[in-house]
Amino acid sequence: MPEQVLYLDNVGGVFGDPVAENPTVVMHEAAFAHLGIRWRYLTLNIKAENLTAAVAGMRAMQFQGINLTNLHKVAVLQYLDQLAEDAAIMAEVNTVRREGGKLVGENSDGKGFMLALREDAGVDPRQTDCPPGGRSCEDNGREPFRGTGARAAAASDGADRRALQLRALDG
Repeated sequence: MPEQVLYLDNVGGVFGDPVAENPTVVMHEAAFAHLGIRWRYLTLNIKAENLTAAVAGMRAMQFQGINLTNLHKVAVLQYLDQLAEDAAIMAEVNTVRREGGKLVGENSDGKGFMLALREDAGVDPRQTDCPPGGRSCEDNGREPFRGTGARAAAASDGADRRALQLRALDG
């Protein structure tokens, strides 16, 4: 008996406004093609006032997941069934995934920061000479983490604060 061919695509995407210049569709579609899987990634311009309907549509159309731009990272929390530990700590999500019938919020900002620190910068935060007791690495001649706004907060909240003393500086 020949193998049955299925034509149902799994769907994911990004919700944002503005979002037309967001390049994540290129990355995701290339990964799906490379893996030979029937997935599609949609770039969707969702205005703040339409987020409720968009999440309801995501549920109804059984999207497997979405990424969120800054506009929706906090507002989406009220529509989710569950938050992963990192998202709960940061009180914002940049990714929503379907787990059975539930929508689970994740935040990969801190994980991405730590991965880049280890792999790209060659720094293992567990091997720093930062002093214990809440003092910054600046006291030992190391530069503190510098950034502004949500990304700095997310990265510092997502980092292993016992190993790496971070300070987000606004302005």
